[in-house]
Order: sequence, then C-alpha cells, then structure tokens
Amino acid sequence: MESDIEDSLRKKHRKNPFTGDSSSRKQFEQLAARPFVMGEVNFVQEEDIRLETTRARFSNVLKRQGELTERLSRDSDKTIFERLQKEFEAARASQTEEICLDGEEWNDGLLATIRERVHMEADRKALPGDANIAPGPHFQEKITYKIGSKVICCLEGARIGIQYETSFAGEPCELYHCVLESKSFLEKMTVLEHTIPFFLPVREAENDLLSSNAMKFIDYVGELLQAYVDRREQVRLIKELYGNQIKELYHSLPYHMVEFVLDDSEWLGCDASVMLASRNRGSEKDSSDNLSLAGDGFDTVIKAKAAVDSVPSCRNKVSCADVLALATRDVVVLAGGPYYDVELGRLDGRFSSKAVVSHHLPSPDFNLDQLSSLFAKHGLSLIDLVALSGAHSLGFAHCGRFSNRIYNFKSKDKIDPTLNPVYAKELKQMCPKIVDPRIAINMDPVTPRAFDNVYYKNLQQGKGLFSSDQCLFTDRRSRNIVNFFASSNSGFRRAFVSAITKLGRVGVKTGEQGEIRHDCTMVN
Repeated sequence: MESDIEDSLRKKHRKNPFTGDSSSRKQFEQLAARPFVMGEVNFVQEEDIRLETTRARFSNVLKRQGELTERLSRDSDKTIFERLQKEFEAARASQTEEICLDGEEWNDGLLATIRERVHMEADRKALPGDANIAPGPHFQEKITYKIGSKVICCLEGARIGIQYETSFAGEPCELYHCVLESKSFLEKMTVLEHTIPFFLPVREAENDLLSSNAMKFIDYVGELLQAYVDRREQVRLIKELYGNQIKELYHSLPYHMVEFVLDDSEWLGCDASVMLASRNRGSEKDSSDNLSLAGDGFDTVIKAKAAVDSVPSCRNKVSCADVLALATRDVVVLAGGPYYDVELGRLDGRFSSKAVVSHHLPSPDFNLDQLSSLFAKHGLSLIDLVALSGAHSLGFAHCGRFSNRIYNFKSKDKIDPTLNPVYAKELKQMCPKIVDPRIAINMDPVTPRAFDNVYYKNLQQGKGLFSSDQCLFTDRRSRNIVNFFASSNSGFRRAFVSAITKLGRVGVKTGEQGEIRHDCTMVN
C-alpha cells in the first residue's frame, strides 16, 4: 500500500514538476528567463549555502546532544575519573593563583565567596555578545584554594570542584573528586557527580549536611576517604608482611568456612556480626540456622585478627569484617576456586541477635520465588543467586536441616520425588530417624573439598541436599543457568566472582555506623 502511494507521487511529480500557485509559477519562469549577471549571487546558490549552513548547525546540535547523552549515561568509574581528572587539571593549569589556607581561614565565608565567583562567571558568559566583552580584573583572577588534603577550584557552569588527596605512611595514594552544583547562588548545592567509592555514605551526608553546612560536608567526605584508605592500605601491608602466617592459618581451616562467611553477609550486613557472642546465647551464631558453622572457623578468624594486631602500627586498625572477607577469598582459592580482589574498608557491627536470622537467611526449604525475592532486595539477580548457591560445593549440613525430604515429605513414600532415589537411600543410611544432632553431611557428595561446578552437575542428577538447592534445576526459570554452569566451570567462576563481590557490599558499615573491634567476639 505505501509503495503504491510513493509510486503515484513520483509519477505526478514527473508530469508536473512545479505544483505551486500561478503567481509562484510566474516568478519561477521569470527567474528562469533572467540572464545571470557577473557578481550577482544566484538564487539557487544562495539557497544551497543556507541549506549547508543549516545542516552544519544541525550536525553540531546532534554532536552536542550525543556528548551530553554520553556524559549523562552511566559511565564506568574509570571513565568518570579520567574525565573529571582532566577537567580538574585544566582548571588548575588556567589558575592565576593557588592560595594555601590553614584550618581557621577555611570557613563558610570563603565558601560563599567561591560560590559567588562561579555564579558571576557563569552569568557573565551567558550574556549576549559575551565574546566581545573583555572580563574585568575580578574575573581575570582564577584562584584555586588548597586546604590540607583538599583542593577547591571553580569549574565551568557554576560548579565547584573538590579534589581529595589521600595518603598512607607519608606516600600519596589515590585522588578522589566531588563536583558540587547549584542553579543559583541562593539555592542549595547538590552533588552533581563524584569518584568516591560507592559504599561510603556520600548521599546520606549530602542529605544531612550539604544544605545546612556545606563546609562540614566537604570536610566530612575528606575524613571518610582518608579513613577508608588507611584501613585498606593497612590490610594490604599486613598481607604483604605476614601473608605466610595468615595463609598457614587458612590452610588449617575446614572448607565449610565459605558457608560460615556467607552467613555473615546474607543478609544482615558484611560486618562480622555473626562472630559476636552473648552470655544468654542470643546472638546470631546461636541461631539454629547457624549451627552448621564450625567453631574452628571462628577460631581461625580470631587467630588471623590476632596476627594482624600483633603488629604495633596496625593494632586495632583492621576490622574483623575485613578479615572475614579476606578469609572467604583465600579459602575459595585454596579449594581450587577463582582468585578475586577483595574490597576493603568495612567496619564491624555492634548488634547481633538470633531473633533476626530467620527473617534474613534463606531457608533450606525455600522455593525459587522466595529465594529470588530475598536476593532481589539486595540488588542481586537470578544469575547471582544461582552462582552464590555454588558455595554449597563446600561445607556440610546437619541432618535436621533436610530430614523432612527423606522422612516426612508429602508423598506416598514420604520422600521428596525430586531427590535421586539412590542418593535418598544413602542419606537415610547416614541420617537415620534417631540420629546424633552433631552428625553432619557434605553438601556436595562427589567433590566435597573442591570448589568446582560439580555442584550443578549434582543438581542435574537430583542430588541437591536442600530443597532450595534442587529447585534451581527443577524450576524452568533457573534451569538454563544451572545447565550452563554445569557445562562451563569457567563460566561459573566468573559469575561467582561477580556475585560474591556484590554480596560483600551488602550492609557495609562505615563512619559512625560501626567500629573496629579489639576482640571479634564482643563489641568494644
């Protein structure tokens, strides 16, 4: 239909190439008969020039729109850092003066002056014919202020840039940036963009401080960054100096340590709260859901923390939460799993209660809907869920955690039909109805001390120990992921590293939210 219409229009145009009114036609005929005079701009040429000019302008608009779209898109952290670093370097290169201030000279009055300066400069550039107006002496001054480890400069577009310089043991470390913006001098400033680690509470500080005390906000962010860098570098230094001793401790660690550490993260926060003890047995570690956590796992972390604190310059500077995170990675590696970088700088939590465990940890009899809902609350996808479940390649579970699948299931023979019959018989032999509650079974019956993808192959054969394991294969929504991990150990390893990194960011304590415990088993 549309092609027929287009053909008809083309034929009509060929028969009558000029379809305007009579007066327009007469003007065209007169123009066609008019002899061209040297020096006179031809009408058609003039229209072509205008068209080309319009095209060029439109092309520039599209280019600018593309640049803005790219800038507003979710850049990688590295891209944002490189872009802001170039902008800060350009601002400092064009400065006429850099003023170093002490603590007393850095005050609200100076910050107000900086704000006024950037707004006046932005207003001046917005004036019509700006290119022909020479800036006065006031605007020719481009001053950068250095206050301690902070460098404050005026950026284009009514923006104030703060560059934070961090250090450790007298040596410079990373630079971080924070760009503040306000639409007018009277409006409150907002954080436009920054390169500060995502887990530091920048947005919370913005809401609490920036509108009421911008100077305090700027100082607070600097303190957060330096404290983070200090803790991170201290841990790295200790790993370099005392890595062998700590590694020996981890070599003696039972491989179910991975489950021990995961239980600290899922989902109460990666804050070592699972290690806190209480006199009335009311802490997380006393919950029935955590009975499979081995006592020697707790002891190993305590010993590792003691090894760290034995260094005088590092005493009480590394959290138990960071030791736990490092322990997870090292145990995974020792069991044949992938190596990955651990994000450091966590603080230890001050609260631990077994009452909240059952509401935050996945139950052994959860179905996929329940698991997905729990994981999604913390920004974890279905792929993350299936990948993290692969940690059950290591560890064990007490008989009571799955006995309903072999003795009390709602079926004719009281056995869960998704269980492999041979495997169900083996479980009954290892876990009779009347059994010592201390008896435990390996989560992976094939390679219980290796971190590999055999866990997923077990699911394909009906050998998932928990219902929450087996449902990953029986539910069609996650079956393809299980099949992929079962066929690709490298694919599983990559997905696990991504998921465990995300998990390590759940509920991280920073600032006044936590502390660095002197003893991992009790708050300070």
